[in-house]
Amino acid sequence: MSDSHGREFEDDSDEYSDDETTYTTKRREQAVAVLRSLKSVASKSDIDGFWDDYADVVFQKPDNTVSTTFFHRIVHEVAKSKEENGITASFIRPLFMKLVERAPHLLEETDENGETPLYSAIRMRKARTWWLIDYMLQCCDDDCVQRHIINALKQTGARGQLTKTCLNLALEHVISGSVLHKLVENANAEVLGLLDTSKKAAFFHAVRYDQCDENRVELIDLLLNKDMEITKRIGPPGLTRPHVATFLDLKYVTSKEVQGSAIEHIYSVYSEHERSRSAYLDAWKKSTEAKTRTSKNELSNKTREFNTEHKTTDLQKDISIPPKKSKGHTSGDQENDSRGKAQDREKSKDEYLSATEEKKRTRKDQKQEHARERMIGLDSSRPGIPRDSRVVVVEAAEGRTETQAISSKGDQTPNTSLKRTNTPKPDFDDHKIKEKKRPLSSGIAKPDPEVLATNSEKILTKLKLHYMRTRDVDLAISFLYGKNIHDVHICFDYVGPRTIKDEEFTRRFGKDSNSGLKFDEVLSYVRFPPVTVELTGKQNAERLGRPNGKLSGHQNRGRHDMEFFFKWLHDKGVRRVLTVEVDDRVDAAHGDGVYNEVPHSDESIQVSLENIVVEHLNWRKTDLDPQVICQANPQKGSQRNNSDASHDYPPQIRSDLREVTLQWSGSIAALRAWSEPEGLPQLPKLEVVYLDSPSLPRLYDSNLYIEKRIQEFETRLNENVILKRANLISLQHREPVASPGSKASSKQEFNLGSSSQSTTRKITVVHGDGRREMKRPTSNGDKPKSPEDGLPDDEHEWVTSISEFSKIMSGLWRKTLEDYEGLGLKDSNHPLVAVTGPQKLQSLAKPVVVALIDDGVHSFDPAFSNRVIEGKTFDYHDGWIGQHYDSARGHGTEMAKLICTVCPMAEIYSIRLKTYTGPDGNSTIDQMSASWAIEAALEKKATIISMSWTIPLPKDGTRQKSKLDAVLQKACKQKVLMFCSPPDSLAKEDHYPWAYKPESMFLIGAAHSDGTQYNLAGNKVDFTFPGVNVNLGFGITQRKGLTKSIALTKESTGSSIATALAAGLAALIISCFKASAIRLITEQSNGYNPKSARVSPGDVERMTQQQVMKEAFARIGNKDRSKFIQVWKMILPDSPFFDEDKEYEDKMAAVIEFCVSIYSHT
Repeated sequence: MSDSHGREFEDDSDEYSDDETTYTTKRREQAVAVLRSLKSVASKSDIDGFWDDYADVVFQKPDNTVSTTFFHRIVHEVAKSKEENGITASFIRPLFMKLVERAPHLLEETDENGETPLYSAIRMRKARTWWLIDYMLQCCDDDCVQRHIINALKQTGARGQLTKTCLNLALEHVISGSVLHKLVENANAEVLGLLDTSKKAAFFHAVRYDQCDENRVELIDLLLNKDMEITKRIGPPGLTRPHVATFLDLKYVTSKEVQGSAIEHIYSVYSEHERSRSAYLDAWKKSTEAKTRTSKNELSNKTREFNTEHKTTDLQKDISIPPKKSKGHTSGDQENDSRGKAQDREKSKDEYLSATEEKKRTRKDQKQEHARERMIGLDSSRPGIPRDSRVVVVEAAEGRTETQAISSKGDQTPNTSLKRTNTPKPDFDDHKIKEKKRPLSSGIAKPDPEVLATNSEKILTKLKLHYMRTRDVDLAISFLYGKNIHDVHICFDYVGPRTIKDEEFTRRFGKDSNSGLKFDEVLSYVRFPPVTVELTGKQNAERLGRPNGKLSGHQNRGRHDMEFFFKWLHDKGVRRVLTVEVDDRVDAAHGDGVYNEVPHSDESIQVSLENIVVEHLNWRKTDLDPQVICQANPQKGSQRNNSDASHDYPPQIRSDLREVTLQWSGSIAALRAWSEPEGLPQLPKLEVVYLDSPSLPRLYDSNLYIEKRIQEFETRLNENVILKRANLISLQHREPVASPGSKASSKQEFNLGSSSQSTTRKITVVHGDGRREMKRPTSNGDKPKSPEDGLPDDEHEWVTSISEFSKIMSGLWRKTLEDYEGLGLKDSNHPLVAVTGPQKLQSLAKPVVVALIDDGVHSFDPAFSNRVIEGKTFDYHDGWIGQHYDSARGHGTEMAKLICTVCPMAEIYSIRLKTYTGPDGNSTIDQMSASWAIEAALEKKATIISMSWTIPLPKDGTRQKSKLDAVLQKACKQKVLMFCSPPDSLAKEDHYPWAYKPESMFLIGAAHSDGTQYNLAGNKVDFTFPGVNVNLGFGITQRKGLTKSIALTKESTGSSIATALAAGLAALIISCFKASAIRLITEQSNGYNPKSARVSPGDVERMTQQQVMKEAFARIGNKDRSKFIQVWKMILPDSPFFDEDKEYEDKMAAVIEFCVSIYSHT
């Protein structure tokens, strides 16, 4: 009884549910019918009537009766054409916007596919539905609607395996530029940071190379402005750049299998654009080459066909039986007959060529049509709108459609009759669009290569400048260059001696873009302390207008040193510097008891900066003339005046100067000069002025008086900015367009912006402590020298022996390379190149690269006078950077000297760790920087890594341990020789990096001069090397040199010295093997019987393996208990190697014998 009653109740419930569904569906269809029936734009009465009748339908959420919202239904109906009885978007615009305002929560609701109405409207790929998006976004003036729009943008949609965000989908489908712009305008930081299935955020899709039209450039500007808003909220201008991560800092990773190893590629927004550009151009190149080959083949085939047919015709005519000669024919008739046959042949040929040309034209048209179809991803047998098509379907007022291809600024593609116009704006006033009948076309306007290339450069420049302006140097390097395997620098700190010769400077850092340090064309900053340049070359002296590098009596007596440095930067390819800091103060201590006696002349300052764009000028010369600050190239202007007196060329204004730091004496007259209309108000982009004044005790006026004058200075400055702008706008409206170079032209070029900006731009004046201080790292080269500095005079027999050996070996290495280079093996067809392999041959002739991971190497030390120390740094701090070519405490400099003493042929690659100085004065290494440094050494393809330091064992599960383990595992897999130090203490804990995999690394301990082990070395070491009171023979040089040697405490007396010597010995051994293998190749090439047949290029490769090198060390000779390497046993004293009278061949034979004696073939 109860069961039957229950079933009856269920049947009634189902019937009720069906009735409700039917009623809801009927009501929705009635509402849709009303919208379809509109023949013009809905009036207010239409809107009110619809709301009164169908408000319940509008508010209906997806439930068991309906699977979509009414907004979803509108989107689908609008997507239909008039023939499909769809809704006309333009007619329902005011009504739809009113519905959105009254029911904005429906924008967040999803249908059965998980799509919001906004997502569905984007996915439809039709202009009509994009107009609906525009209508939704126009309602965002209402905060409530905007909140729901943002929530809708956060929603993702999925079709199959792919998940996409609204913005990513819109960028992929290339919807209307104005609608896309509004979508981005309403997106917040969270929306812009959302990732899709490809792990890419919206910005990655926005920078696709094939979409680089003018609209896309404007969109990039909008995205960068949004990033700027976020960074400005974090910190006010003038302070150290805040550490803030936004959507612009996101990166994505791809992995590719190469020779059994997974190679990761990390892409920023900048490098993603470069990647997409490279992919696009590669595809375009292949396509062009394929078309060229096809055209050549077709032309060749047709030519062959024509020749065959022509020969066949002539042959047939030649062998045919001639007709009997008529009695009436004369010789003239025969000639006419022969001439007629020739004309017939020519006519046949012309007809064939005409037909061939016609076929070629037809084929060309077909190929163009096929190419258009291929570019938009369509099969000719299946019409439809492609996924990545840029075809916009434009709706006419009466519902008819037409296909219109988007082009950049109305660009037209040749050889097509399709008229191309710009994408229509959804927001229009006249909704009555005239109907134009056009045939549907699947064609698409190909991007103009020149437009793409031009806009690509614009986008890259905008991204680079914005990121460098808003981020620190380490982040900017990663953004621009990833792992920066080419060691490109984006800043420069001068850390050399206070007086330097020009040729010495260029020898250390290179004279142009092809040598020494590599610079980006844009630098984040350059910093110069007081430094004097001694010009040594006649050419340099004449170029700067000073014979012999000295000032003559009639010339100005100001300094000119910076002219050399900024000329050097320009020769290096630098064209823009965001911040220039030059310490040009007089009678002020610059550290280390250094004082400037004379500042640079005003003329010299302008000459220095005339070829480089500067955005923040901090030339610390007291009360600097405003003309010097504002005028970019007065010399060039004067030269033009002298050459052509009929023209009055005004000097150019530094239109890119955004910030100025002024060294102020306290003079009120200086403040007035700076704020005059012809002073700082001339600078169109100036935002901040920093006043750097002396301390209050050195000023004559009271603090209150000074502050009042500064406030007046700021007020007057901004008033004159507005006045200057108003005058220029007035002149531009009054004066006609002038010819280039005239005064009027200069005024027109000096456009301070739109009139709307004149009321918003305000120059901020920051005084005293509010200024962003440009910190300069403490340089080991800056430290005062002391007569006591230098190493003790106790000299090891080990050092004496290895120094003598390496000196001779260095000469043999040079001679071996000279003979090798004379063979001409650069020709890939040479038999030896084919046998050995070009890469292996190139590797043999290169020096051994020793990556020295330490606190930097002071490159101006006399020990490196003939070397360029390459490298990179990870010592980034707030406000300053520890450069790889300088040493924080001198430790890295000493380690580099040790390595070069043992192996002068080695190439030092300096990698500077990030370190902190604790309260106890000891240095602590940042563990993440250690992992980055090891990774950089691997990227450099270093053969040896020297690590004379230790860090505590990282905690399990930490990011530091995970990263360190990953790079150490990679280093072990690549079989790089790693030399590590034990801690110079009796600590029992294991330490990194050695503890990761002890059997794959060398742990080197320190020993006394007699070979006995230093008491702190420990029993886990593999070998011991000199490490206590070592004198390498350059102690006297150090006392007279540029750097201050570290005091020989436990830190320097212990294992760090021993580790560097061990790394140097390994480099020396590999160099011996390289020289022996090169000698073999040289003898084979000259047809001699090789004496060095037992050392091959393959043996050189094996010597870079850890176990093989360990056996070589042991075979040289070591004391069993102390594990001390007795290098004097490498080659015995009575060997021809040490005999000055012996020839090169005899000495090299001794080297070969040494290599064979320590080499293990097992």
